[in-house]
Amino acid sequence: MLLACFLLLLAKNARGQFQFEIPAEMLQGMMGGGMMGGGGRKGAEWPKTENSEISAEFEWLVNTEWEGKTSKYLLLRDGFVESPLKECEPEGHCLWAANNGRVLINTPKLKVVKFTIEGLEQVDRKKLDNKEESELQKVSLVMEKPSKSTGKKGKLDFKRVAMADEQESMISADLYKILDVAEDAEQSAIKSKYRRLSVQYHPDKGGDPKVFNDIREAYEVLDDPEKRRQYNLGGMQLVKNVEIAWKEVEGQKAQLDAQLNQVPKNHPQYQMFKQQIEQQKRQFDKANVESKIQQKLQSEELEVLVPISASELYNGVEKKIFVFQRSMICRGCKEDPTRPECQDCGRCPPEKVQVPKYGMTPFGRQVVGMREKEQESRERCHEVGVEVAVRVAKGAKQGSSLKVLPNMGHQTPGKFPGKVNFKVQRGSKEDSYRIAESDLHTVLHISLEQAIFGFSISWRHLGQETVP
Repeated sequence: MLLACFLLLLAKNARGQFQFEIPAEMLQGMMGGGMMGGGGRKGAEWPKTENSEISAEFEWLVNTEWEGKTSKYLLLRDGFVESPLKECEPEGHCLWAANNGRVLINTPKLKVVKFTIEGLEQVDRKKLDNKEESELQKVSLVMEKPSKSTGKKGKLDFKRVAMADEQESMISADLYKILDVAEDAEQSAIKSKYRRLSVQYHPDKGGDPKVFNDIREAYEVLDDPEKRRQYNLGGMQLVKNVEIAWKEVEGQKAQLDAQLNQVPKNHPQYQMFKQQIEQQKRQFDKANVESKIQQKLQSEELEVLVPISASELYNGVEKKIFVFQRSMICRGCKEDPTRPECQDCGRCPPEKVQVPKYGMTPFGRQVVGMREKEQESRERCHEVGVEVAVRVAKGAKQGSSLKVLPNMGHQTPGKFPGKVNFKVQRGSKEDSYRIAESDLHTVLHISLEQAIFGFSISWRHLGQETVP
């Protein structure tokens, strides 16, 4: 009987890998919603009288931590708060918002506490938007109402920016500069340069071991066309992320082999199990895995509105040049942001990392899954104008697609750029006409005399004909 159960379980595992994750909510329900602490605890909710929006002008607060005498709050995107306060420990139980010149922190016990922002008049706004700590330290969050116990207004001071973990093993300098080659250098030129530098800086010849290791690591990336492409699109973090993804695949293949090894080779059903395992392993062919890794590590599609003037809509345009401001990684500026070529570089888009998700289980508070967490990148980025040629059809509708370009999205450390969908935005700042569906409206300025005695006037229509 035991052998039959074993073979049944093994056959199920051979047909596919099952990863069973018990949701935290299910575990809490299994425990009656109140055992082991935290079960059934209700999170903060926004009253109808309060605005829960985080206005664009307060984007600089996202992923920053603020500390008072008895508490500290990490303000995350989407209005969530991380805090050592017990009432905030269940994820999503504490909230924050920022609008109308105020910051609001909402906890289950304290409810909504309102803060004014002091020190904004002292800061460099551009540096503040880039979340430079020197500027954030000039700002404080001061409670609007004094504390009932002390009679004084509480204050939160800037503590830190939630940054992606620094990986000492990952080189941060510009690989092209390490090898002293141009970004468009041929593979043969890279190989030749590496050979000369590796001899020159070899430790056996008195060279610096760190410099030699940097040269070797730079060559390992740039000598491989696929790794070089990854580096160009998402920096060293993307190269590492792809390597990790491949290791996960190898681990899954090893698990399938381990399942097969559990069956004795002289077992009458061994060949059947082997065929099932081999069939499962076919999903790991190189082309299929590369496609899945690309999808997993690719940024979302970006929609960009292209202003189309009334004249262009009326007449159509065979080739219109639109300049797309694309965010690009400043290579090497992570290592030293003070270098002259890094002065126009600000923070890159935040990175998303996988962190454990905790929940109450029959065995206490344990990891019940993984979740994505946003952290500020240590890399630096700048905007580069990219010319995009589009064709505008006569009478193009608002929001209709003009062109879709793959891998043209903003560069984000550790991610492949997503595709960009360029869409019609009817009307531009230079228009003398306002478009209202199929009609055109314009404002005509006339004198008092014309208004009293009347007048006649003609003007040029969008089709260049004169209208009396």
